[in-house]
Amino acid sequence: MAVTTTIARNSLWLFLAEGSNKGILFVITIILARHFTVEEYGVFGFVFSIMTLIAMVADFGLANITLRELAKTRNEATRYFDDAIFLKIILSVTACLIMSVVGAFLPPGIRILAMLAGVAILLEGMTDYLRIAFRASDRSQFEAVIKAVTALILIGLVICAVLLRLSLVHVLMGYIVAYSLGLILAIRLLDRRIKISLNLAVVRPLFIESWPMFLGIICISAYGQIDLLLISAFCGFAEVGLYQAAYKLLFGFQLLRVIHMAMFPKLAALHADGDFAGYRSMMQRSILCSLVSLVPVGIITCFFPEEIVRLVFGQEYTSAASALPFLIWSGILSFVASYFSSALMIAGRQRIWLMMEFLVLVLLLVVEVILIPGIGFMGAAIATFVGEAVFLLIIFSWVAKDNKLRGLFFSGDQKEC
Repeated sequence: MAVTTTIARNSLWLFLAEGSNKGILFVITIILARHFTVEEYGVFGFVFSIMTLIAMVADFGLANITLRELAKTRNEATRYFDDAIFLKIILSVTACLIMSVVGAFLPPGIRILAMLAGVAILLEGMTDYLRIAFRASDRSQFEAVIKAVTALILIGLVICAVLLRLSLVHVLMGYIVAYSLGLILAIRLLDRRIKISLNLAVVRPLFIESWPMFLGIICISAYGQIDLLLISAFCGFAEVGLYQAAYKLLFGFQLLRVIHMAMFPKLAALHADGDFAGYRSMMQRSILCSLVSLVPVGIITCFFPEEIVRLVFGQEYTSAASALPFLIWSGILSFVASYFSSALMIAGRQRIWLMMEFLVLVLLLVVEVILIPGIGFMGAAIATFVGEAVFLLIIFSWVAKDNKLRGLFFSGDQKEC
């Protein structure tokens, strides 16, 4: 009961945190889409896509691995986290250098936008990593404060830029200011001095454990970013803008991922303690509730895609409606698959997860290269749906056949994972 109460409380705080953040970011998306032309909005999406891929170097899959290890080393969590931050800083600097090199090869009109977007993404990533300390110590209310304050500052700056009819450069400067203030707030709320040091006993194993996660996250990011790069190459930035409009409606499903975020540290603790029955019970209830709530949303989207897009983005974007059902159902499949992905990571099977992600990425790229030149962003939407469906099928089949993992989801004999 205590574990369930803690997860419910943390889920509420994380829901408020992600709700305020994603909700305000979604409003910002609408403001920018309605203020700038479809092509300008496409450029905005393009620079964020290419820099998000490079920023994966800074992420490196550290978040989930760090959370898992903090759940195991509760008595030395503070020291472990301080040591892990050193690796995060080194990776962030490396990502920044790569962004500079890539930016040099971009067209002059896009180069400055890309660099500003890259800096903003790295600042946000550092703040998100610091927030792990709050989640691991069951103080998710501080995450809500950081996310809400950052989002409010950001939307205020964006509205000012729009009212003053400033360019995308000034909008991205607003992103940098907001995320910088969010990072400062996160450091302040930690309420302790962070002792950054190179402890190879912590950094080396963390790096080794994280690299499969890093490659897997690269695959996941490629699902949502490479399609934009291909659309821009074959169809232009206007098509990118239309696809982005439909894709941004997936923000609702990203908000629902707070359930996974809140459950992960507790599931890792249950697994470490050998309480597989508790793990299984929590998973079964969560998957059932997810299906009951998400399937009706997917059905509604199939019947009213044009009305939804017109209501949110306006008449100029209604041609993107055809892609919406494919993307929404992709989000539903991805959400369900995340339960099985979490189990593989908690059980230390991230290399298996990596292989699955890589295979699906190859399939996705093949389908996109075939479809996008002919049918534009619809090809990307169809490929995304196919990729998520295949991934869910593969990971479910693996878990169902693995004697050690099957017990985490299905009744029967359980073996230690």
